[in-house]
Amino acid sequence: MLQNRIEEFIRHVDSTGYRGLLVVTSVTSEVLRRIIEVLGSRNRRVLIVTSSEATTFHGIDVVKPNNIVDVLGTTYSHVIVDTDSRIDANTVAAVAETIGRGGVLVLVSRRDWTKWCPLGYGRYCRYLKKRISDARQVLVVDFSNKKIIVDKTINEKAPTIPRPHKTGLPLWLEELVATIDQAEAIKEMYRLLKTENAISIILTGNRGRGKTSAIGLLLSLMIARKEVGEVAVVASSLQAVQSLFVHLARGLRKSGIKYKAWGSRRIYQGIKGGWFKVYFKEYTDLLAQPFTVIDEAATIGIARVRRIAHRSRKTIISTTIHGYEGSGKAFLHRLLSNIPNPHTIVLEQPIRYPASDPLEEWIYHTFMLNVEPEIKELQHDKIIVEQVNKDLLIEHYNLLRSIYSVLVLAHYRNMPNDLVLLLESNHEIFVAKVGENVVAVAQVNIDDKMLKDLIERNYGVLLPINIARIVRIAVVPSLQRRGIGSLLLREIEGIFKEAAGAIGAVFSNHDVIPFWLRNGYMPFYISPRFNRITGEKNVAVIKPLKDEVKATLMNILAEFRYRLVLAASSVYRDLPAEEIVDILKNCGYDETSSNEMELKSLLTNNQVYRLKAFLGSRLHIESVQDTLLLLLAKAAYKCCLSLLDRKQILAMVFIVAQGKPLWEAYNIRELKDENIEALIRDGTRLLLDRCISLGEQA
Repeated sequence: MLQNRIEEFIRHVDSTGYRGLLVVTSVTSEVLRRIIEVLGSRNRRVLIVTSSEATTFHGIDVVKPNNIVDVLGTTYSHVIVDTDSRIDANTVAAVAETIGRGGVLVLVSRRDWTKWCPLGYGRYCRYLKKRISDARQVLVVDFSNKKIIVDKTINEKAPTIPRPHKTGLPLWLEELVATIDQAEAIKEMYRLLKTENAISIILTGNRGRGKTSAIGLLLSLMIARKEVGEVAVVASSLQAVQSLFVHLARGLRKSGIKYKAWGSRRIYQGIKGGWFKVYFKEYTDLLAQPFTVIDEAATIGIARVRRIAHRSRKTIISTTIHGYEGSGKAFLHRLLSNIPNPHTIVLEQPIRYPASDPLEEWIYHTFMLNVEPEIKELQHDKIIVEQVNKDLLIEHYNLLRSIYSVLVLAHYRNMPNDLVLLLESNHEIFVAKVGENVVAVAQVNIDDKMLKDLIERNYGVLLPINIARIVRIAVVPSLQRRGIGSLLLREIEGIFKEAAGAIGAVFSNHDVIPFWLRNGYMPFYISPRFNRITGEKNVAVIKPLKDEVKATLMNILAEFRYRLVLAASSVYRDLPAEEIVDILKNCGYDETSSNEMELKSLLTNNQVYRLKAFLGSRLHIESVQDTLLLLLAKAAYKCCLSLLDRKQILAMVFIVAQGKPLWEAYNIRELKDENIEALIRDGTRLLLDRCISLGEQA
């Protein structure tokens, strides 16, 4: 009876054209075999996701959970996920989006329904089961109890996706595009690329809208018309852009263009012909290019995208708004402000399944892949800070969604595992509310090992205290710069003052450095290497909460400032000078050190002689660069740079610390039309007069 109902459900889902969700617990090998037979009938393509080595089914694709990236560009009729394997929420969301029209996502387990707990632990299990019950087309069967837990189907038939025709594209290309939406996007990208100006095109939309395939077809059109030569394709992995190369090859074949492809194991590395070459390139190994394609920009980070776009005359950038690896609108907003001459094109229509698909709706609803803060009109300005009981969030979906929608603003990508972490970790959640509106959220770890480890590894200091870490903090964009985030921080500091000796954060979005500095959090570490995900260098900040640790932390901060100046021309040469100035000018405390050695003990007699000659305008700055660097490092260590005005520090950091040429300094808005050498000379005199002694020879 149960087996018959499963088969009826699969056939019904197929007949509607809408996709469905099937959960089978206490599954046996025989039951699974029969399910696969039904799913694979009529030559349907089926994928099984499992870590089991013993799973072999003739004609069925099998992939391990850690190799999911290999199948993301593929369309399957049905997908089976063995939830007894090491499956996470990211995996389920990712493979669900590979399922085509009328397909079924099947979650199977040998455990019974009451003990079934995939993707998380206690809280998340309860949450997931509630969300499964909410699905619009779902069947849940537990064989151990011979019971159907949930049974819901849709009786209406999904509308068919109309075939594009009379699009204005060549007939051979019109036969390859999947939707009218995609055809219009190709035409608009082509029009923009025909202009003479340097341009950045952002192709965006939710997952499964055909962004990558549209770019591949566009390139085939431009190659057929001999309007493009060399194109570098940049992505987080070679597998991620296989759809682009597949559709490029299809377009070239249809248009009659001869080409050669290269790669290994049926994986495209590139395609070339008589006048063209399109090839995959690592984003870490990319020089100036005439034409660059960046696929899923959020996976390589805003900093890398910015660098690549400024080195390329023509750039196409794809980024997913909602869906697996979706970046949300916050990332898109940052992208628009960081790349040259941006133009945005949005794809709305899904290509694998119909609009309003119940499985997509369930995936987005369950894993919160389409959350954006929704703030009703605020009736007053009174802000209340509350700590949230995470057990209540399972029962109050709207509150959980409100909190999560704000938190994802602090991330480049919205990944399903982030929600699991929110519910399952020991992190505390704090919200700032105006009425019923959640306007800011902070996620805090009370005893954080990350900050302690950074301090011990870089300074050899083992702090015998708890250090709280702000894991994430975000404010609704429309309400930023009103002091709400600062208010939330102060409340959290007050709550943790007894339990922790210090509080800090680690982040890679350098735009928020001024926020932390304003609130008394001082950087003590900037990673020498780029963050693999964001493309930025991680920054760690800290603030003492108890007097007994203040002296130790101040020594660490002084050491960091000294190191930052001396490494500014090498490890930190890529940092904007303005960021370094913000850090050096804000020391976290007012008084300067009084027991430090005189500068004379660091300089040779010749360096002292050249420094005096520079101050007397008898030598130019290039002749005293080494001496000024030691002076600047010493001043940073002693927290003296706050004595200078911003332009003086900026000139010294850019020319002296980073070793960049004078002519380049005039490209900085604050230094334009200034006498750079005079600024540095005046700043040097002020430091020697007010803070640092040259000794008897001065």
